[in-house]
Amino acid sequence: MTKILVIALGGAIGSVARYLIANSVDLTPGKFPFLTLSINAFGSFMMGVAFVILVEKSLFPSEIRDFVIIGFLSAFTTFSTFAFEVYFLFQNQNIVLALLYIMLSVLLCCLLLFLGIYFVRLI
Repeated sequence: MTKILVIALGGAIGSVARYLIANSVDLTPGKFPFLTLSINAFGSFMMGVAFVILVEKSLFPSEIRDFVIIGFLSAFTTFSTFAFEVYFLFQNQNIVLALLYIMLSVLLCCLLLFLGIYFVRLI
């Protein structure tokens, strides 16, 4: 139960951090989403940093790892989790699978977002 609470707390803080950052800048629809790109890029970089410090080197207790990686960073940006999974596919020499995952993730998620908007607008 403690693990779930630690992850939930990290997730709550990550979500609030993203919300506060998003509300601090102009998010005019139709403009290139530099903010989202920046948050996702920063989150991906931090996922890499956290992985080395918290997983490979195990410099902190597992609760800190769960709080930062599963909780905070995953809520701050789910893209960092995606980037992390791509990294592991490449690390395991699954080049074709990694490229397929990249293409499917981007195309499928965008398509489903568009379809979700379309179908809800029909109601």
